[in-house]
Amino acid sequence: MRLLVLVSSEDAFRQAGVRIRYQRIAESLKAEDGSLTLMAITGLDDAQKILSQYDSVLISKCYTVRGLLAAKVASQLGLQVGIDMFDDYFSQTDDPRFSRLRYWLAKIQEYCTFVLCSTGAIRSVSESILPKLPHHVMNDPFDQLNPTLVEERVSKKAMLISATKNIQVAWFGIGDNPNFSVGLVDLVGFSGDFSVLRDAGYSVQLKILTNERALTSDNLSLLASLDVDYSIDLWSEEKEAKLLEDSFLAYLPVNAQPFSRVKSLNRCVTALCSGIQVLSNGYPLYKDLGRFIYSDVDQLVSDLDVCSFKVNASTVSDLKVTLEMLANPEAESRGLFQFLNTLSPRVIDQNENKIRCAVVHGRESSGDAHKFARKNQALSVSSPYCRLNLNYDVLVRWSEDSHNIEILVSEKTASLLGYVNIDSTSKTKFVDTNYFRAISDVVPTAVEKQSIALSRNGGKVGYCLSCSNVLGLISRSLSTLYPNLDVILSENSKLPWLLS
Repeated sequence: MRLLVLVSSEDAFRQAGVRIRYQRIAESLKAEDGSLTLMAITGLDDAQKILSQYDSVLISKCYTVRGLLAAKVASQLGLQVGIDMFDDYFSQTDDPRFSRLRYWLAKIQEYCTFVLCSTGAIRSVSESILPKLPHHVMNDPFDQLNPTLVEERVSKKAMLISATKNIQVAWFGIGDNPNFSVGLVDLVGFSGDFSVLRDAGYSVQLKILTNERALTSDNLSLLASLDVDYSIDLWSEEKEAKLLEDSFLAYLPVNAQPFSRVKSLNRCVTALCSGIQVLSNGYPLYKDLGRFIYSDVDQLVSDLDVCSFKVNASTVSDLKVTLEMLANPEAESRGLFQFLNTLSPRVIDQNENKIRCAVVHGRESSGDAHKFARKNQALSVSSPYCRLNLNYDVLVRWSEDSHNIEILVSEKTASLLGYVNIDSTSKTKFVDTNYFRAISDVVPTAVEKQSIALSRNGGKVGYCLSCSNVLGLISRSLSTLYPNLDVILSENSKLPWLLS
């Protein structure tokens, strides 16, 4: 079983999530006569040539038209196609900011044969949205688990706390999210726990490791309100290992919003494997490890006073058993391999028309999406909303009749069609490309006519309210030229647009 995992960019290789989730099972898959290859989707120029070397493809956080086209091509090649669900950007159906992501999920499921999930919680979310696809949970695995090292460290740190009453606290991880208040906001929001420790007679030094994007002026001002001595540094794998080695306590509070409730156990697992106590209050995200972590600062204070902690010499063996059940890389890779082998084989349709897909560019598409579509035998279609002037295969623009659209087909594309349904006398030029008007008998519905009028005159608001109907009209009109054409929207705008 040859598995290709596509991630959003080469920068993703350096992210903790990719390192933890994929690189840690790659070696273990070899023992199952399998292989895992990581690739940035930005390098997938010739998708058919590259994807044909694999049996399965897993698409991870590629929320653009590249992800959709890669899934489309892989499905045509007969590969097993899956998406990895470990962030919940999809269940908040009343949040208009995620319209484009809900569209992406609704579209990509047409090509998928499975869904991989990082937790049971995200599986429940995904199964409610994608009930027809088989799901499998692959927990984030630990890197190394050395019970002797854990025992030595917790014993040494307990003695040091007893002698000095000085607590070094570690907070590590992604400190922000573009859409949700998490990370450093949670740290500050629950930071009253530090006052409890101080009132109990302990001094506290907080050390923070996080990503550069999180260090905004707003977040730095927020951190300045902490009533505790703290230092902050940019995260790296090496700095994280050193911080956890030196610290007594990992502080991992969790808020209760849907996005946070489905996150994985990886930070808590990493901390426990490093020989450190964990305090995680708020939402009980780490309840499966509840025997070994603190959920309340008063519990921790009581144990500090008697110098007897949740992770100690007598509980390390039980901790090992629990972590082996929840995060063993060999077990997780074996489970994934067995799951993939249970999926029904796909059939390749050798007789399908060459032109099977069209990428329609919305208000904020990109030149990269245009190039990627053309490299992978998809038509590149400019919608009336598109603001890029490129040599598209098809132009869709508002017609002189204010309640309709007009389709112009490039000379090259028209010749491929044998000039069927093409007005060959209507040549016009745009961006050094000749176009002909397509002959279409598609009549807009009353709602589509209203949507066109609103789009032409309503600015951003008109776009948000009407683009879905107009795109439906474009899809029907293109189908008169290319029967059974699969239409994919390329839209990066965060404007809240309605899904039909």
